[in-house]
Amino acid sequence: MNRKRCSLLLALLLASLLSAAGGCDRRPAHLADAAVSNDAAPDSAVVPDPLRHLERRGLFAQTPVENRFMDPSFALIDGVAWSPFSLSTYEVSQVTRLHQPSPAGLPVLRLEPPSGATTGQVMGMAKGAPGPMDISVWVGRLVGTNVSDLRLSLFGLFLGSGGGVDLEADQQAPLEIGGVSWVSYRAHLQDGPASWAYLFIVNESVAPLFVSAPVLVRAAAQTRRAGRGAPAVVRPLRPDERESWMAWQQRLRDRFGVPSGAPR
Repeated sequence: MNRKRCSLLLALLLASLLSAAGGCDRRPAHLADAAVSNDAAPDSAVVPDPLRHLERRGLFAQTPVENRFMDPSFALIDGVAWSPFSLSTYEVSQVTRLHQPSPAGLPVLRLEPPSGATTGQVMGMAKGAPGPMDISVWVGRLVGTNVSDLRLSLFGLFLGSGGGVDLEADQQAPLEIGGVSWVSYRAHLQDGPASWAYLFIVNESVAPLFVSAPVLVRAAAQTRRAGRGAPAVVRPLRPDERESWMAWQQRLRDRFGVPSGAPR
């Protein structure tokens, strides 16, 4: 009985081996009708897909990694990184983060006055540093509206006292992208602010103001040698700047126990 069983198993094994050997010459069903060619096409004959190409993408779009703004993409409108609260009117401006085309490729902040008001504002934190620094930001209006109804300043502790510097519009022609006319505002600082500084943006119009790519960096050595015009003049704080700074410092103390750096 055992001999018959062993013979049957050997026969089945032999049939399986023969079937496998014969199957090696068979083409898969999905290739049965394909043309056979022993000559592979050279790599040079491969035509690249015209819809695909490589692009260089920076970590923060076209802005430098060394940017000292706490949140240059407006992801944190939380009363610390960016705050739309006005101490003068005790109102909150309307701010909206938008993903739309912009000069530097970063998200856009749309700033509008509170309902029934004519002025809106927002503040953003940046880390100061000693030595020459450059600050810049893109602002825009819908094409056909006035771009100049606004104020842009950076305030903080300069050389031991509180003060602010005004950002001025670049003299180059406005850049129109997606129905928005963009202008770069900038300032060159002879010596950067100590500790944290604050970009203060005031929209003095009911028309929406678009803001993108705030940048604060140390001035490069070649830039310092070439010169960037006269450094911005540090002036005394305006009343709304002082009030906003003191309110922000109070908020930081309440939330994080941060000591006050606001001017007396």
